[in-house]
Amino acid sequence: MRHNKNKVKLNRTAAHRKALMRNMLTSLILEKKIKTTLPKAKALKSYADKFLCRVRPADLSAKRKAFSILMEKRAGKELFENVIPQLGDRKSGFIRIYHFGIRKGDAAKMALVHLILGEDTKSKTAAPKVKKEKVPKKKAEKPKPKAEIKEEKVEELAAVAGTGKAKAKEKPVDDSKK
Repeated sequence: MRHNKNKVKLNRTAAHRKALMRNMLTSLILEKKIKTTLPKAKALKSYADKFLCRVRPADLSAKRKAFSILMEKRAGKELFENVIPQLGDRKSGFIRIYHFGIRKGDAAKMALVHLILGEDTKSKTAAPKVKKEKVPKKKAEKPKPKAEIKEEKVEELAAVAGTGKAKAKEKPVDDSKK
């Protein structure tokens, strides 16, 4: 049974995992995007969503909680001055993960973790869609039937061999086999 097995351990002890998440969250707030491995990015996504939901009211309790988790004071100032006002009405899904390829050294799957701010928080239906002009496509030439292709090859072979069309096309027919 898998009762209470809801955390990704990342092959680390609890203290190491906690420090890793705090460091990555601090870097994410300061830099707005970080590059890491895919399992770490997926673990960070849930951690960051819960953190940002908790500190979003920006009251004294939220500020104390944020400063206790973040590793640098300037990350806390950045969070409350720039990040939280730009989150808008979004209730969750504050970060986005982009698959980034494979790391050359150990072939680990890499990901780019991006903090969603500003214009990304607007609903997709609010912006009018601009239709692209349709450019008429050129009609492709229809492929020639196989019979025509064979006739052309026979003509080419006849021209190369110096014989006429009639000789190249003539084939002896054996009626005795029918």
